[in-house]
Amino acid sequence: MMRAATTCFFSSLLIMRCYAFLGWGEEVNNYMTWFSEAHFASISALAEVSATLSTSPPQMPRDRTSPPIISPDWVATVLINRSRNGQLTDKGKPSLFAQEVTKQRRALLNFAKFPIVPIEWVGTYQEWYNITTLEAPQFVGISFNGNSYAYAMPNASRFTDLFGFLKGAKDSGQTTFKGKVVHRWTLQVKLPTFEVQLEALIDEFGQPVKLLQATAVQGVNQYESSYEFLSFMPGQTAPELWVNFNETQSEHPLNCSIGPSEDFTTLVTDMYIFHPENKFDVAGQDLADLTGETIFVCLDVISNQTSPGDHNYSWLTKWEVEHLAIFGQYANCNGYSPPSCFGKETFLVGHEASYYLGRQPAQLRQCHMNPQVGEWYSLPMAGECKDGATPAYGVCSWRKVRRVKTIEGKCLFTGGKFRNVCLHDARAPFSQSQRMLKTAFDSDDPKEGGCQPIPVSERTKELVV
Repeated sequence: MMRAATTCFFSSLLIMRCYAFLGWGEEVNNYMTWFSEAHFASISALAEVSATLSTSPPQMPRDRTSPPIISPDWVATVLINRSRNGQLTDKGKPSLFAQEVTKQRRALLNFAKFPIVPIEWVGTYQEWYNITTLEAPQFVGISFNGNSYAYAMPNASRFTDLFGFLKGAKDSGQTTFKGKVVHRWTLQVKLPTFEVQLEALIDEFGQPVKLLQATAVQGVNQYESSYEFLSFMPGQTAPELWVNFNETQSEHPLNCSIGPSEDFTTLVTDMYIFHPENKFDVAGQDLADLTGETIFVCLDVISNQTSPGDHNYSWLTKWEVEHLAIFGQYANCNGYSPPSCFGKETFLVGHEASYYLGRQPAQLRQCHMNPQVGEWYSLPMAGECKDGATPAYGVCSWRKVRRVKTIEGKCLFTGGKFRNVCLHDARAPFSQSQRMLKTAFDSDDPKEGGCQPIPVSERTKELVV
């Protein structure tokens, strides 16, 4: 879903320079969700296929052409397309792909310029956005600008050669790809939890030009991934992709104190959330300060022209939240009933710069404020204070003090004025847009730019008629 226009160049040392931009709004917001689903579904399915082939190698016809043998170590530039249940989610994003079977690891790197960073960041490393998926023995994870998350999956310990399936593949004859004659190798495997279809197109030199993966997960979701190999360098490695890899930190993320006492200091923070109608449970959700929420909403309305995207966000609420003065790793959360959160921090309030933008390493963003791009917070379900409890280390980490105000999104979006101001601001910190959003909450008078509060019962969480 994320749009990108990218030109990449590689030196002999595999130093990459990509001149690109990431897409706006909802396409960026949901990147972690669809990317992790599609990519890790493929990983798990390939592990199952590999196990099946190793225990029960299929019988091959005697007159069959021998399958190609692809170098176990390679570096490639690939153009990736992904879809879920027939809907395209990722179109034509050039990436650096590197596999080392000898070390049982593989990395997929997307590196691009983020278009709305503060003007003073342009031309510096803080303008860039790095998304890397990593597979290693007993570990699968994803890193967003250095903020690394371990992904829980049962087959994480079973690393699989991406082209290992070829030893069981069927010779499906010749076809053409971009005007060139290539050879097709296909494999279909049905397993209790997966149905996998794999296809590799191999050129006259025995090198892959395209790989297709279709994975049906328990008959519920169908994922398709297409990798077009723009270049393929057999026998090469890219160790620089692993320089900052820290499996322990991914599995056990660090926390940081921003007060004099980790155990007793608490803060009351104004937090905003853009959400569906009547969805007021913020446990397991992501919220933001005024700057962080403005950037989120601006990117959303810009990318979707005049209204929010397909997530049904239509109301905005301002909360006062009391929390421990200790921040854990930000948990990227999506959905309701129940929410789904990405990350291993389940107790402390998570904190990050909006869209993971800014300084590196990630702990600098987590443990300090990021006023130029705003703050994002995650409120873990297990950390919520209940039954009158107040935040205390080992008891609970956060509680809702009060709901300050809820407004309808259309108060901001109707007529396109807010979107036009977002377009005029163009870059963080979206100062004029921030003032509009602040006024919408501070005032109830539409003539002053304020928005009428939605009358909501705190007890029933429903509209008061």
